Amino acid sequence: MASQPRLQVLAASRNRISTLRGFPHLPSLESLRVEENPLLEMPHLEAALILLVGPTLKKFNDRDLNPTEAEVVKQYPAHTAICIRDGWEFCSPELAADSTFSFLLEQWKNKLPQDYIVKTAYVDHPFEEDPCHCHFSFTNLSSEGKLVLKYQWFLGGKTPTGFVPIPEELSEVYWPKSEDVGRCLKVECTPVLNDAEFPPVFAVSLPVCLGTGYPKVINLTVNGELVEGNVLKGVPQIAWCGGTPGKGVASWLRRTWNGNAVIDGAEGMEYQLTIDDIDSSLVFMYTPVTEEGVKGDPQCTMTDFVKAGTPSVSNVYVVGDIVEDNTIKGNGKYFGGKEGLSKFQWFREKENGGFLLVLSNSTQYTLIKEDVGWCLKFVYTPINLEGQEGEAAFAITEAVRKAPPKVFDLKITGEAREGSKVSVTATVTGGTVASSRVQWFKASSSEFVNDHELEALCTSKVSKTFRIPLGAVGCYIVAKFTPVGPDGEIGAPAYAILDDVVETLPPSLNFLTVTGEFSEDQMLTASYGYIGGYEGNSLYSWYLHETEDDEGSPLSEASGLLQYRIKKEDVGKFVSFKCIPIRNDGIVGEPGVFMGNDRVTP
Repeated sequence: MASQPRLQVLAASRNRISTLRGFPHLPSLESLRVEENPLLEMPHLEAALILLVGPTLKKFNDRDLNPTEAEVVKQYPAHTAICIRDGWEFCSPELAADSTFSFLLEQWKNKLPQDYIVKTAYVDHPFEEDPCHCHFSFTNLSSEGKLVLKYQWFLGGKTPTGFVPIPEELSEVYWPKSEDVGRCLKVECTPVLNDAEFPPVFAVSLPVCLGTGYPKVINLTVNGELVEGNVLKGVPQIAWCGGTPGKGVASWLRRTWNGNAVIDGAEGMEYQLTIDDIDSSLVFMYTPVTEEGVKGDPQCTMTDFVKAGTPSVSNVYVVGDIVEDNTIKGNGKYFGGKEGLSKFQWFREKENGGFLLVLSNSTQYTLIKEDVGWCLKFVYTPINLEGQEGEAAFAITEAVRKAPPKVFDLKITGEAREGSKVSVTATVTGGTVASSRVQWFKASSSEFVNDHELEALCTSKVSKTFRIPLGAVGCYIVAKFTPVGPDGEIGAPAYAILDDVVETLPPSLNFLTVTGEFSEDQMLTASYGYIGGYEGNSLYSWYLHETEDDEGSPLSEASGLLQYRIKKEDVGKFVSFKCIPIRNDGIVGEPGVFMGNDRVTP
């Protein structure tokens, strides 16, 4: 078994070791012996040896160290071991802080600028990935000039020995790394007065401790100009304290005179200022979170008040068909606080170049005959509520086209009844009624959407009257009017519709006649015209009359027939035909009678 590192200090008659000045650096020593030496009478000797050797020391004079001595060690300043090696007389922990600092002041006093003395010199207890600050201050008794301090950090061992400079660590703060855990830090502070450098003073730390694992925000700032439209960026400085860096939780709030309001959707590190932020300040909140899910305490920072941007306009354009008689509209995206009375102007291109103002103070313009063949320019001059005017922007249209034929005031006149005559009236521009086309349709609804919902009834080239057919009963009559110009150019069609559905007429006869010779053995044939919906089983009857005025007697053998052959016994009498119109739903109309003018001849 390998022997443990040991150091044996023997008694000597002529040169006894009575102090710990110059004690060697023994970083791996585990056991120490001191024999017949005045050091053995020193109070808290074991604590002093632990300070000098470090945490590896376990035995003294073959005995385990007293546990209470390890606790006593914690009461001594971090620089105690350095002072011991430089000859400081070891004392009780209660007096050590003032005593060691006085010892160092005595060493430094002749190296400092004249009339300066060190007031403070210490380092915070360092933790892994947590900013560690050093603190140096000087008292000026009478010297003139500004004292400038320069810093250099060093990394040592488990005891304050073996320090090597840490590159580029030249500020008052150092962030200990994971590999620094268990090792001591040292800071040298070099005073500079009137460009003259003086020897440095120093401070050392206790060994770097493991981080707590709880992240914390060290500093929180917001970068960006506080003007509407700009992008702000939250910049947190995080001490991860041994945790794995993760993605924190960010949010933006708007602060007004009546409190804070969370801004919906503003949950990133960046936020673009809007018009709603003007005259308000913003609050940026950030909570650090490690990859392990450990959350630190949330922190926030507040900005100054947000200002409105300079009035401007972008994306200026004109909507609408650039055709005579149409109304077009100019648009643009305003920016720069609340909009005031911005200027809107319309210009027409001139024949000799340039543009002529044709309308002001309106975003809309109706194209007229004089505009045909020329381009129009819409100019938008942004002005905010305070009257500040921004740079104007404009859009130029294509050349205005002549309007195609159009139809206005299209109407259908006439009654919505079976067999009724209807017609259209209209006003046509860019064409004539005579050259236009009219189509007649029926529709099941008065709110049709397109031609697919219409059923054609009749087509003609001009607007003539139209007799409503039986097939349109129960439907709406629709007229489609397509204007046509003299050159054959076709305009957009227009539609007109009768307000009521087409009604059917009551059953009736529009004519009734009998043909044939009223003579013995001749065939008579009756014919009639039926109107009033769809005909059902109309009734037919033939009669013989002694006179033209009597009711007559029915000829039963000819009942229900349209023809009758005259018999010998009919000679000298009158013959009549009677038709009773009946609709297919059983409705009976007024009967019709045809009476022959002459008596039947042989």
